[in-house]
Amino acid sequence: MHVATSSSPPLARKAGTPLSKETRITVLWALKNFYDEQIFSLLVKDFYNSDLEVSLAAIGASASLGNEVAIPHLYRMLEAGKPQQKLAAVQTLAAINAPSSIDQLAKYFTILTAPEIRREILRAINKISAMHPKARELNRAVLVEPTAARDYYETSLGGLLESGDLDPVRTHLLRAPPEVQRSIFQRLLGGGSEEVGGFLEYFQDKTGQLDPNTLGCYLCAFELKTANPPANFAVELLAGSDPRATTSFLISLSNFNGRISNPGRIFRLLLRLPYVDQDTETHTGTFIAKIVGEIRSHSPLLVNEFVFTTSANLEAVFAKIKKQHISLKGLKEREALLAVILAKLLEQYASAELLADTQSHFKGDGGFHPAALLGRIKEALISAPEDVQNRFEACLPLFSTSDRLARMNVAHTLGRANRGSPALLRRLNRLIRVAGILEVRASAKKIMEILAFAREERVSFLEESSVVTLCQLLNRPAIEQAKVVFASPGKYPHSLSGYIRGARHVPARIFASALLRLLLQPELPPRLRDLAIDSLKTMDLAEIKGLPAALLRAARLPGLDRGRLTDLSAIIARYGDAGILQPLLELTGSPDQQLVELGLRSVRSLALREHNLPLDVLTHRLYLLLEHKQKSVRVEALLTLMVLKDDYATQILEDYLASEDAQAIVQILANLARPLSRETVGFLLKVLPLSSAEVHRELRRLLPDLCQGSNAEELRVALVEALKGKDGALVVTAVSAPDSGFIEQAKLDFKFRRENAQVLTVLFTDIVGFTPTSERMAASSLIKLIGSYEGIALPAIASLHGTLVKKLGDGLLATFKHPLNAAVAAVQIQKKIREYNQFRTEAEKFNVRVGLNTGMVIRKDSDVFGDTVNVAARMQSSASPGDILLTQATYEEIKEYVRCTRLGDLQLKGKSEPVTAYSADEVLVDVDRLAAEAREPQAAAQGSRNPGQLKEAMFEPEFKVPAKGNGLAMEERQLASLQGLFRDFAKAAEDLSKDYHEEYVFKRYLQDKWHQLFGR
Repeated sequence: MHVATSSSPPLARKAGTPLSKETRITVLWALKNFYDEQIFSLLVKDFYNSDLEVSLAAIGASASLGNEVAIPHLYRMLEAGKPQQKLAAVQTLAAINAPSSIDQLAKYFTILTAPEIRREILRAINKISAMHPKARELNRAVLVEPTAARDYYETSLGGLLESGDLDPVRTHLLRAPPEVQRSIFQRLLGGGSEEVGGFLEYFQDKTGQLDPNTLGCYLCAFELKTANPPANFAVELLAGSDPRATTSFLISLSNFNGRISNPGRIFRLLLRLPYVDQDTETHTGTFIAKIVGEIRSHSPLLVNEFVFTTSANLEAVFAKIKKQHISLKGLKEREALLAVILAKLLEQYASAELLADTQSHFKGDGGFHPAALLGRIKEALISAPEDVQNRFEACLPLFSTSDRLARMNVAHTLGRANRGSPALLRRLNRLIRVAGILEVRASAKKIMEILAFAREERVSFLEESSVVTLCQLLNRPAIEQAKVVFASPGKYPHSLSGYIRGARHVPARIFASALLRLLLQPELPPRLRDLAIDSLKTMDLAEIKGLPAALLRAARLPGLDRGRLTDLSAIIARYGDAGILQPLLELTGSPDQQLVELGLRSVRSLALREHNLPLDVLTHRLYLLLEHKQKSVRVEALLTLMVLKDDYATQILEDYLASEDAQAIVQILANLARPLSRETVGFLLKVLPLSSAEVHRELRRLLPDLCQGSNAEELRVALVEALKGKDGALVVTAVSAPDSGFIEQAKLDFKFRRENAQVLTVLFTDIVGFTPTSERMAASSLIKLIGSYEGIALPAIASLHGTLVKKLGDGLLATFKHPLNAAVAAVQIQKKIREYNQFRTEAEKFNVRVGLNTGMVIRKDSDVFGDTVNVAARMQSSASPGDILLTQATYEEIKEYVRCTRLGDLQLKGKSEPVTAYSADEVLVDVDRLAAEAREPQAAAQGSRNPGQLKEAMFEPEFKVPAKGNGLAMEERQLASLQGLFRDFAKAAEDLSKDYHEEYVFKRYLQDKWHQLFGR
C-alpha cells in the first residue's frame, strides 16, 4: 500500500529565517518579469550578496529595458566586482539599452584589460547603438590592433556592417575566421541596403578563399541579394565543391525569412542543385514548398512557369536515365546480375580512376588475386550502408573467376557504368517531389511509368517518392494499387513506405483503416510503425470510426518506446470522447507501467476537452491508482485528479510537498495543466522554500508565464515579501464537497488511509498451550501466570517505546515506530522468560511465541487494522515455543543490528503467496549504551541505517527535577506540575508523530528546553 500519510503542515520558511540560495535565485528570476522601480530597487541589493550565484541572478534579473535604477550599481560591479559579475553587469547594461551608457562603457573598454570583458563591452556598445559615433570609432580602432583584432572581428565587423560602414568590413573580412565570415554573410541576408549587392559582388572572384560552410552561406546571400547574378554561378561552384557547401547553402536558404525577389531563378537553381544526402533533400523540398506557397499568394502566374519547367525537366531527365541506365530487366544468369550490381555500386561510390582500374582488371587474364583492388573498393564503400556493403560481398566471386568470357562480360558491363547516373536518379527523385508540391497532375502518367521503372530496377528511393507524389496528385490507379501493397507489406516494402507517407496528402478515409490495420501487426518493422504513427499524427481523423479503440490495441503491442506511446496518447485524446473512457480505465489496470501512464495521460487530455465524463467512475479509479506501487503512476493519477478539480487533490499535493520528494515534485510541476488554478499557484509558492536544484529549474520555467497571468499581482506581492524576509503567499481556501454514494468509496478509503495510516512494526505474542493449561490450572495460579507473563513483556515493550494496543487474554498486541525497537523488545521478552523458567517448577513454567511484521497499518480508536497486523498474527502462530518469527520487511530494517536466521518460505493462512520467515537470534548492538548516548545533546546523526537513527529510536527524555539550590525560584509543587506538563507533551509526541524521527525531534526539543530551564 502506498499512501502518503504525513499529517504535518507543508514545508514553509519560518518567519525571519533567510531564504535558501536556490529559493532566492528563483525569486529574483521571477521578479525580472515585473517592471517597476520598487522591484528594480529591491534587486540591486542582491548585487552585493556574498554568494556569487545569487549576485549573478540579481544582476541578470535587472536586465529590463530602461532600468535606470540599476545602471550606477552595474558600473560599481564593473569597477570592483569579480570577473563573472563584470561580465553579467555588461550584459545587463546591453539589455537596459540606455544610449547614455555608451560613453561610460567606452571608458571602461580602455581601462579594463581582461579580453573577455573588453569583448563583452564592445558587444554591449554595438547592441545599444552601432550607429553611435563612439561605437563606430571603437569598431574601426580595434580592427587595426594587430594582437587584438581576431578577438573583436565578429563584433566590430558586425557593428560596422549594421552602421553601413562597409569599406573596413570589405577590407578585413577575408582575414577573419570562417565563423565570423559566416556571421557577416548571414547578417547580410537580413539586410535591405542597395550597397549589399555591390559588397557581395566584391567577393565573387575570391570564393576560393572561403571554406565550404562559408562558401554555401556566401552563395545564398549572393543569389538572394545581388540584382542579376550569373545564371550558373552558384550551381557550378557548388557542383565542384565539398558537399558541405551545398548543405550550408540549403540551411542558409531555410533560415531566410525575407521575401524572395526572383523566385523563378531560385526555383530553377534548386532543381539543379547537387545531391548530398537525405537531410539536404529535406531542406531542398522545404524551401521549394516555401517558394511555391509565396508565388501562389503573390504571383500566381508564375505557378504555370514552374509547372512547365518541372514537367519538361522530369521527362528529359527520365529519358536520359533510361538511355544510359544499366538495367536488371531480363537478367537470369547469376554472373550477369552480379556484374550489374557491381557496376551500380561503382557508379555511386567509386572515383573515375577506381572504376577504370576495376574495368582493366576484368580485361586482363586474371592470373593474380586482386587484393589491393578489393581493398580500395572496400575503402570507397566504408561509409556506405550495411546493405550496400553486403551487396559488394556478394560480388566478390566475380574477382576470382578464371573464365575469360565471363570476365569480358563483366568488363563490358563496367564499361557502361556512368558515374553521373546516381546524380541523375537523385535529380529525377527531386523533380518527382516537386511535381507533388506543385500538384502537376499532367505528369501523373509519366510518374506511374517511373514507378514501374523503379520497381523493376530496384531503385528504392525513387519507388517511394513516386508513390508519395502520386498520392499527392490523387492518382486513382496508384491509390487502387495501395490495397495490394497494404495486403502484402513484406512484398513491396518501399511502396508501402510511400503509401504510409502519402496518406498525409489524401483524405483520411482512404488510408486510415489500412494504417490502423498495419499498426496492429506485431511483426511490423519499427521504422514502418514509427512512419505510420507520424502519418496519423498529421491526418484529420475526426470521421474515422473506431480510431481510439484501435490505437489502444496498438499501444498494447510490445516494443513501443515511451515517445511513441506518448504520440498514441495524444491522438487518442484528440479524437476520443466519453465512449473511450472505459477502455482507457481498463488500460490503467495493465501490469505494464508505461501503458498505465499512457492511459492516465490520455484520460487527462480527454478531461481537458470533454466536460461530460462520468466523474464518479473516473474518480473512483484514480483514487485506487493513488496507491499504485510505482510513484510515477501515483503522480500521474494525482495530476489527473487536479485536472478534474477534485476537492481533495490539493491536500494530497501537500503531502508530496511535505515529503520533499524532489523527483515527484518535478514530475508534478512539469505536467501541470494550464491554466493553473488559484490553489495550484499557492502550491507553487509553497514549493519555493525547497532547496532542490531540480525543483527550482522547473519553477523557473513555470513562473514567467504566471507573472503575466491573472494571479500576477498577488504573485508579485508574495515574491517581494519573500525577498524582504517576510512570509507572503496566496491564501487559498479549498471548499470541500460532501462525499456520497458507493462509487466514491475508493476516495473515502484513500482519505481514511491517508489520515489514519502509518508504517509501524507490529508485535504479536501469546503463551504457548494456554488453553489446555487454563483448563487444569486453578484460577489463582492462572492469574499469577498471566501476571508473571505481563510483568516481563509490558516493561520490555514500554522501555523500548512500544505502544500496547490491547491485551488478548494470553497474548499481547503492540506496535513500534522503529523495527529495531520491536525486535529488541521481542529478544528481551524471550530472554527474561528463559531466566524466569530456570527457577520454576514445571507447572509454573511457560513459553511464548512472538511474531513481527513491518508495514502500513490503519489506526482507529486506539486499535490497529490491516494486512500487516494479520501477517504478524500468522507469524506468531507459526513460531515454535520460545522463538521469534519475523517477515522479510522487518528483517531488511534490522539485519545490520540483529543476527537472524533465514527459515524459508511459509504458506500463511489467507495469503496467496508464501512469506519468507526469519528468526531473531541475538541483538548485535549495545541498546543501553545507545539509549544513554541518545540523551546527550546533538546525539543523532543524519543519514539512513546508521547509529544516529538507532539513537533517535532509543531516545527517551528525562525530566529530572534538580537538587535544591539550582537558583530557580519555584516551589516543589510547581516543579512537579512543570515536570508533569513536559511528560504530557512527550506522551503527546508519541501519539501524534508519524515516525520515530518526528517523535525524536519533538522529544529532543523538550529535553533541550528542560535543560535550558535548569541551566544545564
